Amino acid sequence: MPVFDAPDPPSLDDLLTAEEIAARGSVRSMLTEHVQPHVAQWFEAGGAPHPRELFAEFGKLGLLLEG
Repeated sequence: MPVFDAPDPPSLDDLLTAEEIAARGSVRSMLTEHVQPHVAQWFEAGGAPHPRELFAEFGKLGLLLEG
């Protein structure tokens, strides 16, 4: 019987490549540093004060595509 993995209950990590897992880790780190400390304040204010800076961080990670 498989062991229960609390961070990944449906075992989705088994479907990801090492590169995808690394990208997810980069995104988590960026969010922990740039979003998590401010999200409650932004919620109360009704939005982030400088969304372009946040999107620039997403761009640095290669998450935004030019259309």
